[in-house]
Amino acid sequence: MPEVVASGPRWRVERDEHGIARCVGRGLDDLAYAQGWACAHDRAWQVETDRRRSVGGLADWLGDESCRPVDELASRARLDALALRCWARLLEEEPEVAAWLQAYVDGVNDGMQVGAARSPEMATARVQPGRWVPWSPIGVFLVNHVLFGSYPHELWREHVEGVLGERWADVLAPTHGHPALSGSNAWAVTPSRSATGAPLLAADPHRLLECPGIYQQVHLVAEDDEVDVLGLAFPGVPGVPHFGHTGDVAWVITNAMAHYQELVDDGPLADEATDGPVVLEPVAGRPARRLRTPAWVGSRVGVRAWRDLLLAHDVEDVDAALEHWVEPVNAVLVADSTGRVLERVAGLTAAGPTTRTTRVVPDGSVAVHANHASALTAPWGRAFAPDHRARRVESLLEPHDQVTLDDCAQIQRDAVSGSWPVLRGLLARPVVGRGLDPAAAEVREGLLGFDGAMVAASEGAALAARFRLHLAQTVLDDPALLPLRTGTGLPALYAPWTDPLARVTTSLERVVERGEGLGLALEPATRAALHAVAAEGRPATWGELHRVLPLVPPGSATPRLRTPVSGADDAVCATSTHTGTGHDVVRGPAARVLWDLGDRSRSRWVVPFGADGVLDAPHALDQAPLWAAGTTLPVPTGDPMTVTIPLPGGAVATARLLDPRGDAALVHRWVTQPRGRFWGMGDQSVEEVAQTYEYVASLPAHDAYLVHVDGRPCALVQLYDPAQDPLGEVVEVREGDLGLHLFVGPGAVGVAGLDRTETAMIAAMRLAFGRDGVRRVVAEPDERNVAMMRRLAQAGADIGERIRVHDKDARYVVLDRAAFERAEARVMAASVLRV
Repeated sequence: MPEVVASGPRWRVERDEHGIARCVGRGLDDLAYAQGWACAHDRAWQVETDRRRSVGGLADWLGDESCRPVDELASRARLDALALRCWARLLEEEPEVAAWLQAYVDGVNDGMQVGAARSPEMATARVQPGRWVPWSPIGVFLVNHVLFGSYPHELWREHVEGVLGERWADVLAPTHGHPALSGSNAWAVTPSRSATGAPLLAADPHRLLECPGIYQQVHLVAEDDEVDVLGLAFPGVPGVPHFGHTGDVAWVITNAMAHYQELVDDGPLADEATDGPVVLEPVAGRPARRLRTPAWVGSRVGVRAWRDLLLAHDVEDVDAALEHWVEPVNAVLVADSTGRVLERVAGLTAAGPTTRTTRVVPDGSVAVHANHASALTAPWGRAFAPDHRARRVESLLEPHDQVTLDDCAQIQRDAVSGSWPVLRGLLARPVVGRGLDPAAAEVREGLLGFDGAMVAASEGAALAARFRLHLAQTVLDDPALLPLRTGTGLPALYAPWTDPLARVTTSLERVVERGEGLGLALEPATRAALHAVAAEGRPATWGELHRVLPLVPPGSATPRLRTPVSGADDAVCATSTHTGTGHDVVRGPAARVLWDLGDRSRSRWVVPFGADGVLDAPHALDQAPLWAAGTTLPVPTGDPMTVTIPLPGGAVATARLLDPRGDAALVHRWVTQPRGRFWGMGDQSVEEVAQTYEYVASLPAHDAYLVHVDGRPCALVQLYDPAQDPLGEVVEVREGDLGLHLFVGPGAVGVAGLDRTETAMIAAMRLAFGRDGVRRVVAEPDERNVAMMRRLAQAGADIGERIRVHDKDARYVVLDRAAFERAEARVMAASVLRV
């Protein structure tokens, strides 16, 4: 049930069962205030450290010199001054947008003290948050994107050209097809290709995996302005600028890979106003460099677009809002409930406006964006990701005449490596197999039999990843590439973009295809890599090596969350390491969204960790198992009658309050079957069933739920206060007791190797124990219902004394939380053996 956690005369913040904020305001500015308050409450440490970074003051605030490099970049790029200039222009030209931004900042300031009190990092560091100014959200947005563009990649290409020449630069830092650049995916399914007859949008933005996450699930409602938007917010920034669904229209983005940042050589003719501030001192014979961006040149970042997206009702509204977008430049897919689908590029380059790029996606087709050079994006950029992921998504959609959201979710989980065929071809060369010792020959045979699917349970995937890393190391030791180890002279901040091993690892496909023509001894390097893999000994699954190691804000503890995941840097599920020196996952899907334009309530989403930014809070890490399994949660409906329940194996159940009349026919079919004899309603008509549950609904301490699994009704669950029930007259009721009645329907389904009753039982118990303060679940099944008592015992319950209650002879059953969790673990272990 949604819980109101804060409110004022014109706003309130609620939470659903996953801790996701529902921010409600009377008007749009009231909503902005509520969103700012919720952000500060949930993410105080994250957004305050971001704000301090944006002004170049984080290291001094924390007394932590490891923060100095980012502070220096923010200071050199003059992000705070730029944010102030953007605010001044906004205030002068668009005062209503400035008022909206100011309202958000007011909410942040008013919520920050509560948020700071929740933050263990604030207490440990003995610091207090500062007061946000109206341009602080602009600074937060800028600091999170200053390294998001292409200029760090250009620095790497310059280094390769300088030490190896242009031909090697085209291999290791190509202008097209470099897998290290990004990994995001998005696609649109038009109505006639959709199983619902309405468009579908799917997206999984890939970024550094930060905990708390870079995206925050929110539900935003402005009652007087007809705003009701679900989406992913940037903590510290109002609205949902990248991914949103208003009910009528939805949008998703990927990085368009546009060349919107330009490095300009400093010199006598350079002008900061037009060429940007100096961000790099002279290095490697080059003069100091200035960074020119569209935000710097135009003194705006697109705050108007952030606001106008909330007011959108169709594709034209979104398209018009995105005319105000500045940077980063995004490829956007937009669809509305009338069936129209658009794709466009949104943003500006440093040189100023470009030709407007908007295209209607014809019905009967799909549109796929994957950071590759498409007809839409190619005119905007110089460096793109290879088209592996785009082609893979298209090939996986192609067999489906009627695409479902489940089909899209399965595609988001796809872990087939796009470059593996090239590496396998190298291994298949007969000369590579010559001179191998038996262990290395066995490794080679295993790799030749590997299908390229980088799934967590695969030993072949682990073998392939180890081979890739060792091949990169041996290739880098070749005399042809040794000059790469020459230092770049750049600040350490740029190491992730200029680390030779990382870049060679992610460029292996091109190295194999073109390296020998440039003097690389590839076959000896391949044999050396096979011997190195063999020397490591024990095989492992990919999940044992490929585990999430999230980045955390300075001063935060790294969560003890070593989740095994599937994927690879060139798969649709593009999980990867950022250093090239190991297998830990520091980059991957920062969220997954599945938008249904026929019915928003069917939409789904998930983030890597959770909604809350306080590590020991209940909702800080609760979505991690779902994300790792590639599954998603139903979006909140705003309906207080619906609850979502995570199930084993990443499945999800939904429980909604029973509609006494709307559900009467279904319940009647269930309880009048022979298996319903213990429910005591076998002789009732449909009308009498409806009247019974109308009475139940009238009781203040009794709720009846219909539970669905996989979209099918599977159980009737009734929860009640035993102290206000006849049961309380015959047994001692303790504080924290909750009564339960459970009826498993004939159409129930099992999940994760569990049978239908086990699945329904777990759903019912998780629903019960999900209520605040519940310590024990108590029940009084008919003593003749031996099957139910056996199931309750398997769930960890104590089958107690015989009692007389509700005109029946029953047994008093008690299940405490710890006993249920132990029994649930045993049941899951047994289900794995059955599978």
